[in-house]
Amino acid sequence: MWIIFKRNNVRHEVLTLGFFATVVLLALPSRVFAQIVINEVLPNPEGEDKIGEWLELYNPTGQDLDVNGYVLKDAAGNELTIDAIHTDGETILSDGGWLVIHRSGHTTFSLNNDGDEAIQLLSQETVVDTFSYSSSSEGKTWGRIPDGGDISAQELSPTEGSANVLPTPTPEPTDVPEPTQEPTPTKTPTQAPSPTPKPTAKPTTKPAPSPTPKPEVLGESEDEDSSVAATEISLSTQPEAEDKKESQEKTEQEKKVASQYTAPIVISLAGLLLLAGAALPFLRERFRGLRRKNKRNETSEEEI
Repeated sequence: MWIIFKRNNVRHEVLTLGFFATVVLLALPSRVFAQIVINEVLPNPEGEDKIGEWLELYNPTGQDLDVNGYVLKDAAGNELTIDAIHTDGETILSDGGWLVIHRSGHTTFSLNNDGDEAIQLLSQETVVDTFSYSSSSEGKTWGRIPDGGDISAQELSPTEGSANVLPTPTPEPTDVPEPTQEPTPTKTPTQAPSPTPKPTAKPTTKPAPSPTPKPEVLGESEDEDSSVAATEISLSTQPEAEDKKESQEKTEQEKKVASQYTAPIVISLAGLLLLAGAALPFLRERFRGLRRKNKRNETSEEEI
């Protein structure tokens, strides 16, 4: 009986210890901090590094965590303690959220721009995560793609406090074939036709009448000489007679033109004279009537 009782007592103690152990384990905080990761870093900001450098933490644990007191350590061993001063005033890292830690003028801790760098996140001197990168361009970040995944080999555009995005590949320009320039045909100058020379009118020379040879008669040589001389005189005076005739014709034409204009002028003047002669008696009688009227007016005024 005593042996059975002792065995039952041991079993009861074991059960009691197991129960208390379970309660203690449930009461202890779970060590989920190892799942927090450094998600994005900006080592080479535009402007002064100690003011613009920042890191971003990402929480994929499934519950909110307070990272106040966590430590960031650079490759040289310089440390930055996470607190509300280096965040936006909040140290709670929500589930699936991001928390940005700014360098904010820290004099020793820094993010290397030129060579390889490894940043560690520690909690109670235990390494939670390590983020490694190489030299970076100004204004570009290194980050995990997707959030919490592997570190991208490409530099990213900063996405402070939000999901990381791979850069859109720049499309390569397509070579546009240059149009082949066809040679412009050279215009052959058209020669203008040479003007046809107009024949110059030459004055027609009237042929001098050839003297009709007369048969020689013996004993009449003197009469022949006199007739030839008379013919020469008549030929020399012929152009003078023609010029005189032309001048006479021109004078007659001028007289005709003058007579055409003279007759109307003479007729007009004669008409004006006739009108003046006809109006003169009327005007004279009118003038006399006015004088008689004036005399009567003067006589009546004197009588008054």
